[in-house]
Amino acid sequence: MDSPVQRRVMTEPAALRTICLDAVRAAGLTAVGELFHRFHAAPGAPAGEPVGITGVVLLAESHLAVHTWPEIASVTVDVYVCNLGVDNSAARRR
Repeated sequence: MDSPVQRRVMTEPAALRTICLDAVRAAGLTAVGELFHRFHAAPGAPAGEPVGITGVVLLAESHLAVHTWPEIASVTVDVYVCNLGVDNSAARRR
């Protein structure tokens, strides 16, 4: 990870939360709850080893889940939208 911004987003729940909630709003979706959890370092891990975050944004339309692994510079994001009464194609592209 070369960028300090990327490291902060992958290791600080508040930074990741801000990005996720901004993305939800930009897509025109409705957040109704959220939880972001930073994991503890594994037993025996070197001091200062980065630890990941799992975050969930509960949407009126379904949910967004994000998981970070800063030790391998990886992130997964899943967004599920089940509002069958609305065409969500445009939100998917945002």
